Amino acid sequence: MNYKKMTSALLTFGLLCPLSTEAIHAQEINNNQVKVEVAQPGLTIGKLTEPQNDTKENIAKKYLKGEVQGSKAQQEQVTTEKSVDFQLTNKETKENQTEVRLTQTYKSYKVYGQDLIVKVDKNGVITTVSGKVAQNLAQQPNLTITNFLSKNEVKTFLRNALQTPNDALEKEFTGETVIYKKQDGSYTYADVITFTYENDDQIINGQAIIDLIHSEMLFQEKIVKNKEKQPVPQAGIPQLSSVKKHGAGVNALLEKTLFNIAKGTDGKFYLADLMRGNGIYIYDANYADSQGGYDQAGYPGTLVSSTSTTFVDKEAVGVMKNMSAIYDYYKTKHNLKSYDNKDAKIVASVHGFDSTEVSDGVKTNYENAFWHPVWNQMVFGDGLNGKLTSAIDVTAHEFGHAVFSGTTKNKVVKYPNDETNALNEGLADFWGTQIEFYVKKDKGNWIMGDTLDGPTIRDIPNEIGDHGKKLYTNLQDFYNDGNNQESHQNSGIISHVLYQLVEGKTYNGVTVAKQGNDKVSKIVMRALQNYATSAEDFESLHSHIVQAAKDLYGNAVATEVDKAFLAHGYKALPQVNEVIDVQNRK
Repeated sequence: MNYKKMTSALLTFGLLCPLSTEAIHAQEINNNQVKVEVAQPGLTIGKLTEPQNDTKENIAKKYLKGEVQGSKAQQEQVTTEKSVDFQLTNKETKENQTEVRLTQTYKSYKVYGQDLIVKVDKNGVITTVSGKVAQNLAQQPNLTITNFLSKNEVKTFLRNALQTPNDALEKEFTGETVIYKKQDGSYTYADVITFTYENDDQIINGQAIIDLIHSEMLFQEKIVKNKEKQPVPQAGIPQLSSVKKHGAGVNALLEKTLFNIAKGTDGKFYLADLMRGNGIYIYDANYADSQGGYDQAGYPGTLVSSTSTTFVDKEAVGVMKNMSAIYDYYKTKHNLKSYDNKDAKIVASVHGFDSTEVSDGVKTNYENAFWHPVWNQMVFGDGLNGKLTSAIDVTAHEFGHAVFSGTTKNKVVKYPNDETNALNEGLADFWGTQIEFYVKKDKGNWIMGDTLDGPTIRDIPNEIGDHGKKLYTNLQDFYNDGNNQESHQNSGIISHVLYQLVEGKTYNGVTVAKQGNDKVSKIVMRALQNYATSAEDFESLHSHIVQAAKDLYGNAVATEVDKAFLAHGYKALPQVNEVIDVQNRK
């Protein structure tokens, strides 16, 4: 079991959570002077401008384009480069300020994954800028090229790359041309495409990213639905309503449990919790072959039902028990409603199967679980005698991918860099441990999947990763890993930092004071909700988490947080980074 199914390559992933009741220790800013209080990688805080009389969106755009005279900024967060602009993606009120999220554009094309957060107070003063601006795009050779693949050439290339049957008709083809940063650091023009093809036998849909200059497939996600395996239309499900009486069942660990259920107009009881958000629904996929996550036929499956309030499907009972606790954890501890803070419907399928991972072909031997961002659901196999579905940390890990996406408002189909992939996996492990501690109290631990009676998935304290491999915990391991950059192996570069901080351990000769689960989880959540962007990297997350600690608990705690990062090879954060006076640049 390695959790790598559909979690690192795809979007797994609102920022609406009100601030914790913990006291805020933010430093007061002189109201009469433009001043920078914090200037660290990907983060600037202070009274960064004089009051501006314009819309909050325009104030943010002008700042990022270096057009607000007398403002203070970091070089990496502004640009005066011609043809660069910024488009609004989200705007909301948070902590009596307007949070404006924008994506960078060049020659009217979006720079893929390059988004920034700008906070503007009621007087039109910018107080926070988070994220980084892509610089010197005019110097990128590929971006000077104007003759690249036409729409028809893209369509031909895509059909060939997908091996689409000749008789399959195009039912959908939408594409957006973007500026895309490749693995080698160069930028190119690329199309981000959503497609659907259909013939008498199959429906083929998904997403792809194609390099328009070099005719190269940068990413593809193809889902094949065989028409003869189409699931029963959901309209066939009777209307459901909540019932006061709880459902009961036993999970694969032989634990008796109670949970919310619904009753259908057909008189049956269903494994649907309608009392939490827009519902938690557990389906039986009946071993439909997901084929590496590319075949959705049979998913989510049939909603699990019973003629009485007792449910005998131990795998389904296990997932419902876990998801109820997971939902309650985020709502109780962080006031986060589902994974998107909009109470999105939560869907999970048990009795899943993936023939690409089961060598003997026995469907009940599928020993994995995954969150599928396109299907917006979790899938669990029956392997390890069904215990996979009863492991709270396993379910919480998968749901943690959705939380990462929801809190950072990611709308990309593929994370822009390998660092974001690793952070996604490491933070999913962190949430897995936090929810296990929430449920099991002092019996929780930092070992992923320790109740499975099988090989350990990841042992964070002992730095053991998938299949007994070394779990990287030092930042230099990531940079020394060549072209591998496997996200699960690199996940320890953040999860071990948080482990040391929670437990107060000594690592690489550095001892930090124990902060505990509750405090560290609030710090991480605040960083994700207020500072993290789509292209989060190790350096920026370091500064964002340290700042979140300072916001909530003051300088002393922030110092301990910083020490934990330094112990793992992160660079020291500058007290004041290089700040420029925008007025002098005009």
